[in-house]
Amino acid sequence: ISPEERSRLLHFVIVGGGPTGVEFTGELTDFIIQDVARLFPGAAAEMKITLVEARDVLGSFEAAHRDYATTRLEKKGVHFQKATVKEVHAAHLETDNGNIPYGVLVWSTGVGPTPFVTALPLDHAAGRIAVDACLRARLADDPSKHLPNVFAA
Repeated sequence: ISPEERSRLLHFVIVGGGPTGVEFTGELTDFIIQDVARLFPGAAAEMKITLVEARDVLGSFEAAHRDYATTRLEKKGVHFQKATVKEVHAAHLETDNGNIPYGVLVWSTGVGPTPFVTALPLDHAAGRIAVDACLRARLADDPSKHLPNVFAA
């Protein structure tokens, strides 16, 4: 594969700077630094993690706690992007600040469905994305089928 494609595939993007998104980002960062780097040092060195948040990361926390968390993650190599996601494509996010390519996307926003989520062509139950037993997102036009490589929890 091309260097550009390898870079995209090794880019993890987490959307949502609340407690869940920040905790996941921290755990993923530690996994790459402590485990992947030991087993696959070349690949680990090329991996990139970006956390995308429209407002302040950990916005409901005191400023000192927000600063502590973002500083710790930045020291571990996490990139922060203040942006609003407009569209999600198979290989990149379209934001109000431009496109962000990714290999793995983790969506961790809000406690309720956004207009973006409700507009997706997926089956919904109680305002949430409906999933099968393996957490695969079910298609709206045929709930017995799922969208490949799309999971929700």
